[in-house]
Amino acid sequence: YLSKADSYPIVMGLEGCGVVVATGGGLTTYRCPVGTKVGFVCGGGKQGSYSQYVTMNAITEIFPMPDDVPIEDCASFMVNPYTAVGILDTSQQAGSTKAIVHTAAASQVGQMLNKLAPMQDMEIINVVRREEQKILLEELGAKHIVVTSGEEEVWKKELKDLVKELGATCAFDAVAGDMTGHLLDVMPIKGSVYLYGALAGKAGNVNPSD
Repeated sequence: YLSKADSYPIVMGLEGCGVVVATGGGLTTYRCPVGTKVGFVCGGGKQGSYSQYVTMNAITEIFPMPDDVPIEDCASFMVNPYTAVGILDTSQQAGSTKAIVHTAAASQVGQMLNKLAPMQDMEIINVVRREEQKILLEELGAKHIVVTSGEEEVWKKELKDLVKELGATCAFDAVAGDMTGHLLDVMPIKGSVYLYGALAGKAGNVNPSD
């Protein structure tokens, strides 16, 4: 009900992949001729990556992919990878070079973080909701995983102990809701919680003294 009528129909999807089926001619289209596998990012308007066809700017909105890369891998080539890289860069700039806490850790971003972090000698404290998500991360090599489906007092103590043991001073929260307050509870003095998602709605459960 907050949307304006003229904003409909809404086509979903921000990033995707496909094969170029037509070009508008000109020098710029030599970069991605017909038949090229590309990833793309929709810049707004009435287009979305869930569409059967989209029109994209050949310079600013698409990028050709190598022939040996499966086209499915092009679908998530922008937003999630750059989010993961941004999280690691932000933590480095904030001085949390040993470890970070990450919620919704079984997501694509979370999985990417667990692959990228060892390159920077950083530990990820993964927070997930279910045991099967823990198994998924363990198969990727994740070492520190807290499952929040049990008693709140128990998993918060486990998380707080890991934060202290590994020296984490930054947490990155994609969940929001009550989780933001829980993170503030377990982080050390002068620790930071970066909120970059709202899977559980607006952030709450925050103790003013935190």
